Amino acid sequence: MKRVLSLVLILSLLAAALCLPAAARSSDYISRSDALIAKSGTNSISIKTTTGSGSSMTSIGVTTIVIEQSANGTSWTPVRTYSSRYTAAMLGHNVMTHTYTQTYTGPVNYSYRALVTFYAADKNGSDSFSLYSAVVRL
Repeated sequence: MKRVLSLVLILSLLAAALCLPAAARSSDYISRSDALIAKSGTNSISIKTTTGSGSSMTSIGVTTIVIEQSANGTSWTPVRTYSSRYTAAMLGHNVMTHTYTQTYTGPVNYSYRALVTFYAADKNGSDSFSLYSAVVRL
């Protein structure tokens, strides 16, 4: 019985750790990671990202934003990917905090969320992780 309770407790803790909101995750390099999604028009959403560190980073921000769409709220399909390889403004340089906002226009009567990859690097190394935003419906 103790084994079963221990296993349930461990699985509950793991599930809770994987379901952190976008602003709750941090690392040695990234102390703040926000991905705020909102309607920005009849058929548009905006995703405002903020990446922060405790010290100046040679590069900090987001490397990818994947917009996902769902008709039913359970099955999600990627519909657009934005990358720092093609959009230099997604990353800041030699700063502690960087904010970037991306707008997406899509069809109404769908729910949307964003999978955001946060990134920070200095001369000693780097770190990155991905988090989902909340969901918004157009």
